Amino acid sequence: MNRLMCYRRLLLAAIIFTTASDVWCNNDANNLPVETIFPVETVSPVETLYYKLSYRGLLTSMIWADLADIKMTSIVGKHIPKKAFEYTNYHQYELYLSTEHYRKAEILHPVRYTYRTIVDSTLQRTLLVEEMDSGDNDSYDILWLDWKNNSTQLFEKSKSKNAKRLPEDLTNMLLSNTQKMPIAYKMPITYKKPGDKIAYAQILDPLSLLYFLRAIDFVSDSTLSATTGVKEIPIVVSDDIRLYRVEKLLDEVILLNGKAMQTIKLKMVTKEKKDNNFYVWLSNDKYKTPIRMAMDAPLGMLEIKLVKIER
Repeated sequence: MNRLMCYRRLLLAAIIFTTASDVWCNNDANNLPVETIFPVETVSPVETLYYKLSYRGLLTSMIWADLADIKMTSIVGKHIPKKAFEYTNYHQYELYLSTEHYRKAEILHPVRYTYRTIVDSTLQRTLLVEEMDSGDNDSYDILWLDWKNNSTQLFEKSKSKNAKRLPEDLTNMLLSNTQKMPIAYKMPITYKKPGDKIAYAQILDPLSLLYFLRAIDFVSDSTLSATTGVKEIPIVVSDDIRLYRVEKLLDEVILLNGKAMQTIKLKMVTKEKKDNNFYVWLSNDKYKTPIRMAMDAPLGMLEIKLVKIER
């Protein structure tokens, strides 16, 4: 594999890293109560977190190299019409990854990637996920979790001029452009295929999982194993429902901009790829802000570090 192909695979891994991992859990997740309400004060009503994505490995001669900027935005307590979804109140989380300010990344594989999810206000059920890359990939995918019919439906951008439009109720919930017009109105969207059947009381997506973990009391949570420190949660990735195993490790002090911070360290482990670990460090305070994230990557390691907080 040549160096260019390796670099492109690395950037693809970076996108996957920010939104997904294959991990495992057992059927105990079925027993999570749907009506559980988590403290909304854990995350501010409107919050924006800024990060820098870096890589160190054989492709950079074992030197840390910055690849992209990441912005994560949350808006909690929004309202939607009853007929659009089963729920009328929801939270919206969005991640934007861009290589715009990184010359080598722009030359080899420019990325403008947006991942947006809508979750019910109890942080139990993902309702809608959008993934859009306006860079080289030029892709737009929509995943709808139809809880009324216990099914998942996948839609994608189509090159066909005769592609069918999405249902209006669904389209009104999608990403908007600068004119507040849903992007799906401007491009043909076609039905791709049905996904996995919904067989769990709780299903989140990788991004909303991060906010769910921020709402957990790791000391008193009854669904967290007291002996192993493990929490098990079903997650939808693309059109597949995968099973995540989240493990709380020992608390750790890490440096952020030269300042020592007390953190809660978590590990997510895959059943099929047990050596492919994903780590998250949350600030040990009421916000539980993700301070750092890290994961094994092709020929090295990817890392995301917090740069700035806006609340």
